[in-house]
Amino acid sequence: MAVDIVISIAAKIGEYLVAPIGRRLGYLLCYKCNTEDFRKKVENLKTEGAAVQLRVEAAERNGEVIFPNVQVWLTRVNKITEVFDEVQANKRFHIGVSWPAPPVFEARKLIFEKIMEALKDDQINMIGICGMGGVGKTTLVKEVAKQAEDHKDQFDEVVMAVVSQTPNFIKIQDEIADKLGLKFDVNSESGRARKLFARLTQKKRILVILDDIWERVELEAIGIPSGANHKGCKIVLISRKKDVCYQMGIKEPFSINILSEQEAWTLFSKMAGDSVYSPLPRPTAVEVAKECGGLPLAIAVVARALRNKDLSFWLDALNRLRKSIQENEVSLALELSYTHLESEEAKNFFLLCSLFPEDDDIAIEDLLKYGIEGHREEYVRIHDVVRDVAISIASKENRAFLVKAGWGLKEWPKEDTYEPYTAISIMSNDIHELPDGLECPNLQILFLDGNRPSFQFPENFFLGMENLKVLKMSGIHFLSLPPSLRYLKNLRTLCLDGCSLKDISIVRELKKLQVLSVSNSDIKELPKEMGMLTHLRLLDLRRCEQLAVIQPDVIANLSQLEGLYMSDKFDKWEIEGQQNQRSNASLVELNHLSRLTVLETHIPDANLLPEDSLFHNLSRFRISIGTRFEGYEEVPNCLSLKFHVSTPQKNGVNVLLKKAKHLQLREMKGLKSIIYGLDREGFPNLRRLDVRACHEVEYVFNATEGVSPGKLDSVVSSGQEVQEAEEEKEEGEKLNKMSKEAEKAEEEVEREENVSAQAIQQEISELVEEEA
Repeated sequence: MAVDIVISIAAKIGEYLVAPIGRRLGYLLCYKCNTEDFRKKVENLKTEGAAVQLRVEAAERNGEVIFPNVQVWLTRVNKITEVFDEVQANKRFHIGVSWPAPPVFEARKLIFEKIMEALKDDQINMIGICGMGGVGKTTLVKEVAKQAEDHKDQFDEVVMAVVSQTPNFIKIQDEIADKLGLKFDVNSESGRARKLFARLTQKKRILVILDDIWERVELEAIGIPSGANHKGCKIVLISRKKDVCYQMGIKEPFSINILSEQEAWTLFSKMAGDSVYSPLPRPTAVEVAKECGGLPLAIAVVARALRNKDLSFWLDALNRLRKSIQENEVSLALELSYTHLESEEAKNFFLLCSLFPEDDDIAIEDLLKYGIEGHREEYVRIHDVVRDVAISIASKENRAFLVKAGWGLKEWPKEDTYEPYTAISIMSNDIHELPDGLECPNLQILFLDGNRPSFQFPENFFLGMENLKVLKMSGIHFLSLPPSLRYLKNLRTLCLDGCSLKDISIVRELKKLQVLSVSNSDIKELPKEMGMLTHLRLLDLRRCEQLAVIQPDVIANLSQLEGLYMSDKFDKWEIEGQQNQRSNASLVELNHLSRLTVLETHIPDANLLPEDSLFHNLSRFRISIGTRFEGYEEVPNCLSLKFHVSTPQKNGVNVLLKKAKHLQLREMKGLKSIIYGLDREGFPNLRRLDVRACHEVEYVFNATEGVSPGKLDSVVSSGQEVQEAEEEKEEGEKLNKMSKEAEKAEEEVEREENVSAQAIQQEISELVEEEA
């Protein structure tokens, strides 16, 4: 339960972080697919259209020219989706093209409609929704929010924030402000409340949703207007307790009840799939569904856990649920799901999430930092019930967690003994001083993030934690790192993100350290002592704006390094020479890192690259050469280039070009045809090409050169530098002709199979052909 908690699953998680984009229009026109697939494809097309539209708007704001074919595609998407929406509204899908809404949604349709009616009532400015944990309150309200956002005539803005059992007004204010695009220029809670209040009252009609309220909350203290303060502000409050709604002045809150047996079975069978019919008798599946107590969260968890499992798993689940009828159904369901996880790594990953504050967004970056995989700024969030169960499970498995994250504590939590704890998290509190002489012989994970920056460490704070393996101390102003760090001989991961750091040479004592992260800190130098960390696998120096010196051979000595994330502000790479002639790192040192697979760095000049290639083993990278990368941090395998095209032939840039998914070209010299000019074999993985100030460029690619643009989805240019070749246009016309012929053939097949379905498909097809 330490550094290797997620190492073996990090790669799997990473695979799911990058969704495919830019599917072709033909993806929609698949007439033989079943109705559910058809509906999903239309919805996917809508989503992709919206995503492309956002990119177009962002590009236009930057003064970029949008290619005509992009605008044509968006027009076609809008026409198709309009027809589809009209057909659904008029219920024109009949035989074979319609599908009934699941009863589980029908059962709550009435409550949903009453809530929407209440939002229209000028005499009602506050609505309460209550029900036990896991019954589906938040899911229902998210649909309310979506409906409100879709109807702009009712509300100008819709914002939602989580209050939680231990309210943190600063966090709530940030969550609302973020959705409004509001930036606070004051730090005090009251000052922020005034600014938020002023921003909310600027809007004539606004909907504010506050989820997970446990006790009465003073809305004005947060900055939320109510009642006479702003009659155009509607507030929806969600709580497990009806009394809380009464305390907030709501006379008749809406109650969300458990599902009926039929509704529960419908949801269960949908989540479990074909497993409810084979290989087990259906009555067994029905009984398992009943034991979930009608709670959607429990039903979903158990059904997914048992999907594709054999009869023995189902019978075991049924016995466990029956034997524990006095316990909460959701907790039982979660524990059952946890038991059936197929690997210890997945179990540990689940438990790790419980160390973060309740209802907090947990950055994938934070979770994967304990492994060696690349990452993006993505988040996960677990239900508060799920978090509580995870903590309970840890205790039952003799690895007790002390989790007081986000409790608003002023002092370190007092316990009779800390000996049983394997993990302690006091993140996001207001603690400013730590106790001395703690005996924590079994402690492996310690999270101290998010407390006062002036955190005070007693001289021997870490003395009794000799087995500590993971330590997070982000956001602390250190005059110097605590001397007692030297006692942590078994430490594997040290996170000092966002810290004020002067001297970190003491880390040389941490011989077993595998992960060191000082991202977003004010560190100025990596001292030579860093080279003693010969077991280091990941070094994160991103956003270290003041980093100017990396002592020579420090990087070369980190021979086990697998991931290196450099600040793009670091531009002091020096050319390899005699040792006494260098005062900073050289790119040649990267050749000593035979295990390096992930690299982020900026290289100010292509001439700094050595003769030998540095990049053959990279699987993920973000590298800029001659010019810094602009935007798109979430895209993997990014490459930004500025040099004369004759330069890279000796240094392996071609290796990166073959792997790049996003390529930026700036002021390239001697380049006429991008694909052929940079790499004659083409770019098999390229998805986005961004070209600016490359005045010699004439073609994106030329079909007569025998290469293709691979998976290229979009080309962005800042003027007339990039022109589509005639050969490219001819190829496009051929593809369009083939596409139309295929569409006509599919129409004929569909007409024979289903006249009603064919009618609507023909209508869509004609629109596509008209717009093509």
